[in-house]
Amino acid sequence: MNRGIRLRHIYLLSRLVNAQPALWQTLERQMEQLLAPALEIINELFAAYPAMPFGLKQDTFIDFCDEPVPTIRMNRIEKARDTRIVDFADQTD
Repeated sequence: MNRGIRLRHIYLLSRLVNAQPALWQTLERQMEQLLAPALEIINELFAAYPAMPFGLKQDTFIDFCDEPVPTIRMNRIEKARDTRIVDFADQTD
């Protein structure tokens, strides 16, 4: 997924949470539920190949799931709950 698409998702989710702060709990719960299937897909993918092509390493993918990047994204969305829509529209981070 390219960076532009990811940013649009973060922006959309931020706008939704800004308009309806109660959605934050649902979003947070959904993201937590998606972690286990994501790790399972990674494990299944690497189990299917005796030698992974292109030198891909399973740990790289698993580490990506645990990186602070998803946390940073979630923090950005959470911050939208308490931001006035005028201020929110001006933010670029």
